[in-house]
Amino acid sequence: MTDVLGALGERRIISELLASRYASHVEHFGDDCAAIPHADGYLIVTTDPCPPPMAMQVGFSDPFYRGWLLATINLSDLAAAGARPLGVLTSLQLPAATAVRDFERLLDGIDQCCRRQGAAVVGGNLKEAPTVDVSATAIGWCDIAPIGRAGARDGDRVLAFGPLGLFWTGVLALRNGLISADPAHPLLRTVLCPDPQLSVGIALRRESVLSAVIDCSDGLWPSLAQIADASRVRIVVEPDAWTYSPGVEEMARTLDVDPARLALGWGDWQLIGTCPPEHVDDARRLAAVAECEVHQ
Repeated sequence: MTDVLGALGERRIISELLASRYASHVEHFGDDCAAIPHADGYLIVTTDPCPPPMAMQVGFSDPFYRGWLLATINLSDLAAAGARPLGVLTSLQLPAATAVRDFERLLDGIDQCCRRQGAAVVGGNLKEAPTVDVSATAIGWCDIAPIGRAGARDGDRVLAFGPLGLFWTGVLALRNGLISADPAHPLLRTVLCPDPQLSVGIALRRESVLSAVIDCSDGLWPSLAQIADASRVRIVVEPDAWTYSPGVEEMARTLDVDPARLALGWGDWQLIGTCPPEHVDDARRLAAVAECEVHQ
């Protein structure tokens, strides 16, 4: 039987089909971004599409949230590289029947997320299509090489920079009628407008306190597995000792769910880093300056 891509999965496609073609072309092949040496630094480039956001599935139909998520998905990759954003290019393929107001709200979401992170849309593509298909390319700059996924060492500590457990807490609380569908509700923050952790990512890279880092777009568990695989180490986690975002543990008790289950999936958009023990305090200090949660 002929192999099909669905039988391989993303990780095997990258390692078995793409690495032999492209790994020699760029540094840090397989990381969140391509790092291209240029002049006295590195041009950092990433591209990703944006699926329909969870916000739509829980009753928030405003295209603003898809626009925000599109920006977050791509800027979060720059955050993992610790790159200063230079610009975002968008590719927006939309049906001809799309209301002008909906188009403007999509753009509002993209632009507001970008402005919050010190970025801006600098160009792109607009095309008519039978269904909504939006993607973006984010470009950034590092004056030194990004950290990448492959540097974790025995004895390092695992740190999560950004909310932990908040996304699925908000989703389940809303679906179970435990909170109102109020966009300002704190438990819905990462469901509606998740932040890429750009400020702390830049600071962590600048001060070189992490040995490895990854954008947590696939979820905490897959992200840890990818660091372990790239670094050739074994990562041991102790969920009983984890800390969580405010409100997560209380709502987990109400839902009768282990809070660790709320934290292991995708949606919170943290950076996951491995840190030598002697630099943990430095990492926490940088997170505090960036007003970013940090969980160990």
